[in-house]
Amino acid sequence: MTDVTSARRFAPAEEPTGTLSASFDELREGQPFGSRGRTITETDLVSFSSLTGDWHPQHGDAAWAAESPFGERVAHGMLVLSYSVGLLALDPERVVALRGIRDATFKRPVLIGDTIRVAGRIESLRALDSANGLVRSEE
Repeated sequence: MTDVTSARRFAPAEEPTGTLSASFDELREGQPFGSRGRTITETDLVSFSSLTGDWHPQHGDAAWAAESPFGERVAHGMLVLSYSVGLLALDPERVVALRGIRDATFKRPVLIGDTIRVAGRIESLRALDSANGLVRSEE
């Protein structure tokens, strides 16, 4: 699992620490990786709601959200997860597919104006055949 952090309320994340775009033979278990940041905007929430049909008032109704436990609108969990995958430096010549997401835990709300980054470590590497390998990551 990877860790998505919010820069506004937490210590600044380090610069990207590595990449998952290296060849399979160059990757090592325990190797850290990180991403650049991306700031979540109101347009992101509105666009994601429009694409998915998820207009829960926690995401789309400022007056309703002001009275919620978060006190304001928050990003959809799936929006944050989708952007997190997009932030990873994955070389399309090397990465065939995203096979699964084992654990996704949303520990804190992501607010409009928060900048998210992804940080993790390679948990394991397994060759599938002579041309493909499976890379698992962890928080």
